[in-house]
Order: sequence, then structure tokens, then C-alpha cells
Amino acid sequence: MKYRTSDIRPPPIVKLSEAAKRFMGSSNFIDMGQGLPGHIPPKSVINALAERISHPLTHRYTSDQGLLELREELSLYLRQHSGIDVDPQNEIIITAGGNQAFSGTALTLIQPGDNVIV
Repeated sequence: MKYRTSDIRPPPIVKLSEAAKRFMGSSNFIDMGQGLPGHIPPKSVINALAERISHPLTHRYTSDQGLLELREELSLYLRQHSGIDVDPQNEIIITAGGNQAFSGTALTLIQPGDNVIV
């Protein structure tokens, strides 16, 4: 049986990361790829993380849609700053990154045989 996922190719970020390596020696180069900037967070962030690490809810998975409190805050922000009214329960999803967001969107909306330009 052939699945749609068997034709998925690796994300282009892999090739871009390889190409970026030739600039890494430059003093003006800051690698922001894949969330690995290589800089130590500010002390205030480290302290906040250290405090939060002992909280039991920190070590649980969120729902597939993402943390409801974050979705509610995003909904409020969009309403206040852009006039966009979205339902945080049904119209906002928090993903683990751009690749997951793109893949989920594509697999949801694109059917076999559809023509797509990216």
C-alpha cells in the first residue's frame, strides 16, 4: 500500500543550513536556524526556567492544538492589534515549528492530483 507520506522530501532547511556553514566564520554571522542561536539566555530567563522546572505541569504534553492559554492570548492580541476575531478553541493551532505547520496544512488541504505552486 502506498501512502501519501512516502513521497515527502526532507525540508529545504537542511540544504540551506549546509550552504550557511560557509559563512559561520564571519564575525557578522549569527546562526538563527533551527532555534540554535548559540547564545546564552539572559540571567532573568535562566532564573524563570529554573523556577518553572520544578512545576509538575511543565513536564506534560499539551493538547494537539497547543496550550489553550497561549491560544487565548494570541486571539486577544489579534483582536486588539489587527481587528481579527478568531476562536482560540477552534481556529488557532500552536505547532512545534514551521515545518510542522506547513506539513499539517499541506496534508489537510492538498489532495492527490492537486497542482500546487510553492
